[in-house]
Amino acid sequence: MTEPLPIDISGRTIVRILAVLAGVWLWLHLWEWVLLLVVASFLAVGLDPVITWLDAHHVRRRFAAPVLVLAIVVAGAVFVYLASAALNEQASLLGGRVDDVRHAIVERMPPRVMELLPSGVEGGQKLGNRLAGHGVAPIRRQIGQRQQHKGPFGHARMGHQRGRRAI
Repeated sequence: MTEPLPIDISGRTIVRILAVLAGVWLWLHLWEWVLLLVVASFLAVGLDPVITWLDAHHVRRRFAAPVLVLAIVVAGAVFVYLASAALNEQASLLGGRVDDVRHAIVERMPPRVMELLPSGVEGGQKLGNRLAGHGVAPIRRQIGQRQQHKGPFGHARMGHQRGRRAI
């Protein structure tokens, strides 16, 4: 039978462990304030040249800074307002096309692949969703090339046509 190994932890090690735990606890409670301080510092340094220029043109610094920040916020709000209409329209068009693309992928899927899927149509829809997520254009190119290069018996011809290798 083996003898148990004695574990000797010094007082300094315990103090170090407690200090690390206290540091982690402080960081978890103060990280938001630290982030706010960093962002405020970057803004102060970035906006200082404009505020200095306004100060040189007889606009007091205590008025120039809030007016500049307000102008930036208003410009951002106007941009979001103007861009949101176009983005909403594009999002609705894209959402309407996802089902069409999925059905087109499932329709063009070879029967052999559909047989290999775990559950017929539902599996085809899952595979169609996955293919639609990776992009439809490369898949359509591949399907188009395969259909274009079929031989007289329905098999793909090997060789080169128009600078592309047939599959």
